[in-house]
Amino acid sequence: MTEHKEPVAVVDEDGVIVVCNYKYKPGDKLYTTPPAAQRPWVGLTDEDKLHIEIMGGKSDVMLAELVEAKLKEKNT
Repeated sequence: MTEHKEPVAVVDEDGVIVVCNYKYKPGDKLYTTPPAAQRPWVGLTDEDKLHIEIMGGKSDVMLAELVEAKLKEKNT
């Protein structure tokens, strides 16, 4: 499933969900983005690692926080 920039469904005035322009089958779950388990993991590039090495040399805690922040940025 790919990430959609447009809505995947619209709720009408009666509370009925109307699916537009997508090929779904009964029972499919609709998400604006794929569930986390289905998204591919994005790791750190060599450039990211070098930047973290330069910025995080002061302490292990700071290094861990930099790695965590970069991975969160790439995977959310």
